[in-house]
Amino acid sequence: MDGNGGRRDLKEENRIGYEIRTIHNMMGAHVDRYMKRINRDLTRTQAWVIGFLYERQETDTYQRDIEEAFDISRATATNMLQLMEKRGLIVRRSVEHDGRLKKIFLTDKSIEIHRYALKNICMTEKLLVEGMSEEEIATLKRLLEKMHENILKKIQEEP
Repeated sequence: MDGNGGRRDLKEENRIGYEIRTIHNMMGAHVDRYMKRINRDLTRTQAWVIGFLYERQETDTYQRDIEEAFDISRATATNMLQLMEKRGLIVRRSVEHDGRLKKIFLTDKSIEIHRYALKNICMTEKLLVEGMSEEEIATLKRLLEKMHENILKKIQEEP
């Protein structure tokens, strides 16, 4: 007996998931502190949308693209994009071939935010693997990818 009526310590039994969740939460707190430094009103989702738009600058991007990429409703996307436009992070312009469609563009302000964010991401990545050898980093990446595949396979099996 383990003193818990036969139950093991869940934290100890699920150590890998626990550690991943803890690191995820700590990284989220780190990102939140960083975002408050660059723009107090910027949410994580808005920062991700800026990154998405930044990567697609050569591609016409519309609200429906954001809805699909972030798996959010039309109403949620509308509200977020209106707020981002109000805060000077994006500009929406009607397209000639369909007045209902509005192409989304980043402003200089959001491009600067994204470039600063990329520097922070690089610093955070370096921090995460500090003290690890190249071999350990390669092993970690391989194992994380395998864990990702395992979870994805299980999710796809479930009804």
